[in-house]
Amino acid sequence: MIEEQGRVRAVEGRWAIIEPMATSACQSCSAHAGCGTSSLGRFLGARRAPFRALNTVGARPGELVRIGIDEGRLGRVSILMYLWPLLAMIGGAMLFRQLGWPAGTSPDFQALAGGIPGLLLALLSVRWYARRYGARFHPVVTAVLRQGDETVVTLHPTQG
Repeated sequence: MIEEQGRVRAVEGRWAIIEPMATSACQSCSAHAGCGTSSLGRFLGARRAPFRALNTVGARPGELVRIGIDEGRLGRVSILMYLWPLLAMIGGAMLFRQLGWPAGTSPDFQALAGGIPGLLLALLSVRWYARRYGARFHPVVTAVLRQGDETVVTLHPTQG
């Protein structure tokens, strides 16, 4: 499980709006001077966007919490969000070029004419999937931490 710490900004039903804590992992890394990610982080600043997490432990606004997301689920959702639309776009482009449709146009235009609908269909299917099964892939508040230290106060049962 990938874990991060954050502070609860607000609670909306079963969701907590989490403001992640700034980490200094880049400063302790031996390659931070030549790393693109470190350079980008210095350029953009240390601001981190708030996000929603399932509040399974009843955290309240202002509390310091530990948030986790399963690595396997993160990998599956990454494939769904990035690889599936790419493959659908390429598949649509190849199909239209093989069929020679629209007739009388260049092969490049045929690929474009097939790639765009393939991409749009894939994005619609991703949207449908996210609405139907999206809660499975959200981060989960796994523990409420005491102020000033990392002593766990409340743990949640394992999510299935």
